[in-house]
Amino acid sequence: MENKTGKYFKYAIGEIVLVVIGILIALSINNWNETRKQNNQTNSFLLEIAKDIKQDIVILKVHKSRRDSVLKWNQKVRNNYALDINNLHDFKKAERFFYEYYFTPNTKGIESLKNSGLITQINNQQIDSLLQSYYAQVEHIKNKEISYNTVIENVEFKFKTELPVDKYMFLLNAKTVDENLGTNFKKRENELFEYYNSNIFKVGVIRSAREGTNSYKRLIDIGESYINEVKHLNDD
Repeated sequence: MENKTGKYFKYAIGEIVLVVIGILIALSINNWNETRKQNNQTNSFLLEIAKDIKQDIVILKVHKSRRDSVLKWNQKVRNNYALDINNLHDFKKAERFFYEYYFTPNTKGIESLKNSGLITQINNQQIDSLLQSYYAQVEHIKNKEISYNTVIENVEFKFKTELPVDKYMFLLNAKTVDENLGTNFKKRENELFEYYNSNIFKVGVIRSAREGTNSYKRLIDIGESYINEVKHLNDD
């Protein structure tokens, strides 16, 4: 009887152990499935962000090209000021600093990732680092643009309120020889030079001549690196 009881007890313990092992295996499989599901969802968001960044880069390259043009002409006019050179063509190109450019990124993907609560589940350190760097640089550009455009807005306001801007616009659009004014091209040119050599216009030129585009280039580089890293997600 004691032998039978001992055997039964051992058998019962063995059954319990098997049940526990089965439960642990089931939990492990369930956790693995949940982890895989989360990873797939996270990767889906990361791929969506890559599409957004591709669109950003198209806009950024146009943005950078225009900014580079403004920079080039204002640097030239700034040098012309130092050499006391008046060149109407250069001045007209330089006045593009009045245009304000704001980069607005596509944030649909990153906002979806944040709202999902999976942003902490990114298991690729390189992708995580690039993602953080990209949107940190976006914020940096936003602050730079606000600072620069605020200065330009003030310059434009003073230019329009302290100078006879109606006459300026008329001179810009007048023909080479204007019969109404009874003037010639040279006189019109000299009158325009008065505007371009005003202290207000010079402030805009000098400020624009310092506004480089390295921040845009850096964002493009980070974005392209992120896109290249994300391409390998489906391979992992």
